[in-house]
Amino acid sequence: MNRPLTGEERTAHNRRAHFRKIEESAIRSRGEDKGSADSWLQILKARLVKDARAGNPDIWSGWVAICRMVLSALQRRAAGDRRIWDQVVAYAEQVCEMYPPE
Repeated sequence: MNRPLTGEERTAHNRRAHFRKIEESAIRSRGEDKGSADSWLQILKARLVKDARAGNPDIWSGWVAICRMVLSALQRRAAGDRRIWDQVVAYAEQVCEMYPPE
């Protein structure tokens, strides 16, 4: 017999369902890749603002470092060197498997 979810578990489940709903809606309106990317950027922006308002000013410096890393990887990829891009994507997938967004 399954036990009922705790309040924290139910909140996490509802949040993941909300993320999926936003992503599915964006995919329907913008296509698979662009819609998915747009929805996650929207979710991320809201979370960055929320964390900054909660008194975590280091959130912006961390986000800047991540943006610079992705930009560097994109530039190297455009120049014909896919190694850094492939490493960034592999690391991102690994992190998301270990710690899925809640």
